Amino acid sequence: MITSTQIVTAGNPPTLVYQSSGQSAVTTMLCCNTSTTVSASIDIFVVSNGSGYPAGNQTQIMKSIPLPPTETFVLDSEKFILENLDSIYVGSTTAGSITVTISSVSTA
Repeated sequence: MITSTQIVTAGNPPTLVYQSSGQSAVTTMLCCNTSTTVSASIDIFVVSNGSGYPAGNQTQIMKSIPLPPTETFVLDSEKFILENLDSIYVGSTTAGSITVTISSVSTA
């Protein structure tokens, strides 16, 4: 399954870009800066359902990834195996220029 989400709000809180329905595996995540003029940086969070932690320092897996205009960051070397309602969030320093596309498969 492919899902795409545009980050429309800069700063906190980060935007929910994926939530598992049942067991699933995220195989690839692409974060694209669609602006031709504005640089951005992104933060990525993986939050376990029931962990009690919102997207924050306890759940952050990548911080301040620079995305110059028209650049794409690809996260595909590791797969995330997610349980029901586990979530991925992305925060951006700019609004409206980052699109996150996720490829996932059901594992159950």
